[in-house]
Amino acid sequence: MTLLSTVYTTQAEMERYVGADAIMNWCDHEDDEDFDINVLHDAINEATGEINLTAGQLYQVADLATDELIRRWATILACCSASSTRGNEPPMALFEKCEKVHGWLERVASGEVTLNLPLVGDHAISLSNRQIDRRYEHSTVRVTKPNSTEVTTQLSRDFLLDQVRSLE
Repeated sequence: MTLLSTVYTTQAEMERYVGADAIMNWCDHEDDEDFDINVLHDAINEATGEINLTAGQLYQVADLATDELIRRWATILACCSASSTRGNEPPMALFEKCEKVHGWLERVASGEVTLNLPLVGDHAISLSNRQIDRRYEHSTVRVTKPNSTEVTTQLSRDFLLDQVRSLE
């Protein structure tokens, strides 16, 4: 399998994180001491896809690819994915880190946490969703003689306006 056009981690970053021997063991499908690059590419693509699914909705892919935190998260996810090939369970420390990364990605996707990157689209405050109901025009408050129970009131029409003027 070939790599996606933009990925957030590399083989070198994965080897630096868990060691070259671990990557070699995880990516040797035939157990013949021959490195299977397709297994590594699958793990990198899976990690990139997970990040694109969450953070890629809010941020540009090009910006995500240059962010150090995203690259670290992708490395952890890719290592976890590579280590769980052939039905193996990932090491507990790596699995816990992977769960922590998933938690952070969920928080990024929900908007609870923002990355130090420009957001996709225009997020300026606007009044485009404001709706004006013309049935309720702005006018001065006045007291009407009959109320809802058709009982007359003792107040004048301009009672409230007179009260406001007396306070001035």
